[in-house]
Amino acid sequence: MIILIYGINSKIIEKEKILEIVSDYEKLFNEFNDIFSLIKKKIPRVEAVIISTCLRYEILISLRGSENKDEAKAKRFIITRLKEFFNDILKKRGLKLSSDKHFCATSRGALDHLYSVMSGFESEDIGEIQVLGQIKDSYSRCREAGLSGKIIEKIYETGLKCVIKVRNKVPAFTDRNIIKKNILKKIHERFSDGEFSRIRAMIAGGGGVARGLAAALRVPGIKTDLIKKSEDIKYEELINYDILIFDVADIGFCVKNNFLYGPGAKKIIVIDMSISRNIPPAAASLENIELITIEDLIPSNWKDGEIIKKRCTNGNFYQQASRIVAAASKNACEELSFHFENETQLALIKEIAAAIEAEFEKSSKKMNVDNYIEKNDKLKRTLIKKIPALIKRKSPQF
Repeated sequence: MIILIYGINSKIIEKEKILEIVSDYEKLFNEFNDIFSLIKKKIPRVEAVIISTCLRYEILISLRGSENKDEAKAKRFIITRLKEFFNDILKKRGLKLSSDKHFCATSRGALDHLYSVMSGFESEDIGEIQVLGQIKDSYSRCREAGLSGKIIEKIYETGLKCVIKVRNKVPAFTDRNIIKKNILKKIHERFSDGEFSRIRAMIAGGGGVARGLAAALRVPGIKTDLIKKSEDIKYEELINYDILIFDVADIGFCVKNNFLYGPGAKKIIVIDMSISRNIPPAAASLENIELITIEDLIPSNWKDGEIIKKRCTNGNFYQQASRIVAAASKNACEELSFHFENETQLALIKEIAAAIEAEFEKSSKKMNVDNYIEKNDKLKRTLIKKIPALIKRKSPQF
């Protein structure tokens, strides 16, 4: 079986260029449809779906392993056509990018990537919910056009279950706007209106929530510095702020405690709203620090009507969610391989089950206390005769 994702995203070209590309969705859709027709002409049962969000334009391709004996040859043919398609997209927009720099993931790696994107891992604001809507819209468009089929349907069904599990079990993957409102509420609880003009705040983060927070804090007069890139943070100046807010979408980023405390350091409210932990928990023990973590910002209840079965208390949200995604992609690969490479056997099992059910229903109507043993024995003999006949008819190799 072939499963691969090929395309471009904001990790390899500028976000503004990606936005420019995805804004031409319908035009690109028609162009890809032409390319896909050429692929499908040579490999009839291939399937495809476009993954289009604000940060990426990628193509998911799937093909049953039993469809083409030479999978390696089929895979090379598909990737060659996709390279040509994306090279043309970039060339028309004056972008130069070597083909070996295009994004490409296969098998379980492809599903890891897809489910991470669906869950909000790859978003500008980690955990945002809007990205799933964009993915679903593009999937619907491709399904209606006949590009996708049963394999991709199964992949997306498993992906949606993965997203639901992540949001049910990992509290940080909630609506980020709710977290933003709770941050503003906590700040207003700690300062009076007359103090705002004397307060300095710094927000580290390049996402929309960080920008929204900066704008909201400036309204009452708080002097707010927005640092979009972590490399631009001036660590030696952190102790001069009254409020520090961190939302850096980098699992490797963490502020050291010595930058938050020093001789005569004033009281600082430090808010860590990052899912990947920007501030070490030990910072809460510093005398001058009031640490507010994402746990403090998550509402006790989600939207009305939503049922949350269980929320994990483990603080390492990123690892929790990653484990859920990894398990989902592993299970999906195994199920897809088994289901689509054993279709004859599965169809046989279904027919046998239906035959058993029909015989039981017919025989049970004639059973009573007096003849139960007799009728039950007759039923067993009937099935013993019928099942081998079904197997022989459906699977001559048996």
